[in-house]
This record gives sequence, C-alpha cells and structure tokens, in this order.
Amino acid sequence: MSEKLSCESFLQEIGKEYKWFCPVSPVIKREITTLVNLHQERLRPFGYKNTFPCQLMTIWPGKLPRDILRLHAEARKSVSYLVMDNTLGVLRDVAITDSRVIELDNSVRQVHAKTRSVARRLAIEGAGLSAKATLTIPMVVVDESGKPKDTEMGSDLDTVEKAVEDAAQIASWYISWQVVSDLMEKKKYQNPFAPLMDMFKRGLWPIGAVQQNYVVLVAGGRKTEIIL
Repeated sequence: MSEKLSCESFLQEIGKEYKWFCPVSPVIKREITTLVNLHQERLRPFGYKNTFPCQLMTIWPGKLPRDILRLHAEARKSVSYLVMDNTLGVLRDVAITDSRVIELDNSVRQVHAKTRSVARRLAIEGAGLSAKATLTIPMVVVDESGKPKDTEMGSDLDTVEKAVEDAAQIASWYISWQVVSDLMEKKKYQNPFAPLMDMFKRGLWPIGAVQQNYVVLVAGGRKTEIIL
C-alpha cells in the first residue's frame, strides 16, 4: 500500500515542486504518453473504456487562443471528464461512510485556493504576459447598433484562466482521493488523478480527450523542445 500524502505536504509541493505551465525542456513524449495511458487505465474501474493516443500541442505561442478554448470546451464534454467528475461522488460517499467528509472538504478548499494562487502566477509567466496586463479591463467590441459583439477570438489571458481552472480542479480531485486513498486501495483502485498531477508538475497542461486523441498542451512554443 502506498503512503498516504497529507494535505499539508501536498500544499507545500504545490508551491515548491510544481512547474505549473512553465515546462522544463526537453519534454519527452514517450514519458507523457505513459502517463496519459496510465491515467486512462486507472479510470476503467469507473466506467471509462477508451484508450486515446497522446497528442502534444504547443501553445504560448502556438495554437491560437480561440483554438485552445475550443479544445478545452470539447474536452469538458468528453466521457473521460464526465467519469472523473463522477469519481468525485464516489470519493465523497467513501469519505462519508468513514466519517472523513469534513477532512475531505477542508482539504479541497485549501488545495483549490493554493493551486489557483500559485498556478495563476506561473501561467501568466508561461504565457508571456505581465501581471499588469492581466489587470487591464478588456475592450468591448460593439456592432453598428452599439450592442456588444462576440468576436469569439479569445485571448491568451482567457486561456490562462482555463488552465488555472483545470489545475485547481484536478488538484482538488487528487487530494480528495488522497484523503481516502487507503480505503480505495483496499478495493484495488489506484488514483487516476496522479498521472495528471505528474504532468502538471512537469509544467504541462493535460486538457483531455478531444476527437480520438488525448491532448496535452505544452507552453513555450519553439523554446520548449519536444523529443520522442
């Protein structure tokens, strides 16, 4: 049985060990593929049946913001995302049964807040933005009648917010599992969020299943070397 990671230890790791959207070059694709496959394999006991191949895409610069936002929206509709979301319900039920739900909820609140704070600062850096630029009020584009016009283009800041949202959510799911990890391991289940956190630790953004591929975004554009 693996050692249970405490919330306090994880909070320290979030601030010290994770590269949050600032990957260290080179990124080795075969290692990321192994993590993607492991994540999908660990979701199987909860109803997931696919094994999509890993696809790395470069961003900041690379994919346009609108394309990143489209990928993110599609991934949120995927079966893998729904299974992960449902798994949280399983974890809460286990925690309630063993009187650990208060510990789970407290851990989630702390981890979500800490991850948002740390990951956002580093994501801004990874996207090549300045902190000042993120405080700028966006210009509203209007049509001839004076009504707001939806350009559907998005911005790098929009993608940063999605990245941070994903990081905080998956970190919260991860610590939820850790709270009841001993009970889940007795049922022969392994943490499906651990491989995702490993990717975040390397500075990557595992966005999820999109069109028969499991997409992982790599910040830094051409500055971040990707090797097989």
